[in-house]
Amino acid sequence: MDIEDIRSQREYVDHCKKVHSYSPAVNKILDLSASYIPDAEKAYRDGGKQAVWCNAIGWQVPLVYALDTIPVSFSEMGRLSDKETMLISEDYYQFPVETCSMVKCTVAQWHLRRNTSTINRILGNSSACEPYNLAWEIMKREGYDVYNNDVVYRGPTVEGKRLEDLISFLEEQIYDIA
Repeated sequence: MDIEDIRSQREYVDHCKKVHSYSPAVNKILDLSASYIPDAEKAYRDGGKQAVWCNAIGWQVPLVYALDTIPVSFSEMGRLSDKETMLISEDYYQFPVETCSMVKCTVAQWHLRRNTSTINRILGNSSACEPYNLAWEIMKREGYDVYNNDVVYRGPTVEGKRLEDLISFLEEQIYDIA
């Protein structure tokens, strides 16, 4: 397969494995990236671990791990989708064509997994883009257990009582996740 023939991220991973066939390390990393979601879902399904779909970046990761739960990156799930998967969001959920393909792929993957024994909790963050905020609302309607924490912005002049209130609010948001 030539680079010009690639139509999905999965095809790109396969292409990279061929291009970097000289390196067992690169191929192992590519294999790990392809098995990350199925491995996390299997650990959850087999009852060995709790898991939650989340950004899997920043402060969420240590918090989720501290709760003895696997943080599973929903953007990774979307990244490894294809055009046919993305079309589910456009056709079934009526997402406009212009909507971010990552969000559409993620929503479609959740759609395909709904009412199955896979991970059914989603930890969103309102600092994400509006299409993701919409996606969490849709998935809540589809039966997923969704928690979307709010974020705190401290303006350059915020001090005193207002700053204390912001810190208190953020602490509440973090405790609500637990």
